[in-house]
Amino acid sequence: MLFTGGDECWNVGPRSFTVAMSCGNENVLSDGEEPATCAYSAKFTSPALCNDEELIGLRNQLANLEAFEREVAEKIAKDEL
Repeated sequence: MLFTGGDECWNVGPRSFTVAMSCGNENVLSDGEEPATCAYSAKFTSPALCNDEELIGLRNQLANLEAFEREVAEKIAKDEL
């Protein structure tokens, strides 16, 4: 997504902002940077950008991570780590 026509900036012209959007587990804006003078970029992830297959994959990954977290917590409680 490209936003153009921002405020004038130095001798460069109007500011711009590019957002790379992709499927993700939660709404997150990250990796903001200024790759060129007055031209900004960031990444945005959201479940709203996922198709059904991607959502199923994300839910499976989350379930696996939660199971691993429980396993580690149990080992810590038993002092096995």
